[in-house]
Amino acid sequence: MAVHSAVVQVGTSTPGLIYPADPDGAHMHIRADKAIYLGNSNMTAANGYLLPEGGSLCLEIGPDELVYALSTDGRAKIYVIVTLNQ
Repeated sequence: MAVHSAVVQVGTSTPGLIYPADPDGAHMHIRADKAIYLGNSNMTAANGYLLPEGGSLCLEIGPDELVYALSTDGRAKIYVIVTLNQ
């Protein structure tokens, strides 16, 4: 079982990739210093999943799935830890 962690910054104009695709899928835990929206590469604040400031979220990511984020309040730092399904 491999574990990876990262701090990713996203802005307000275009959704930023916070986790690349993995052929086996993964378990992801996300926390951010500002409110962010999560979704696919086409998502917006209107249709993304809101993760409030200080909130955290655990996700099961399917094989070859991509996760994007967007902030509406300037640049946001997103803390990610991932366990790969190997």
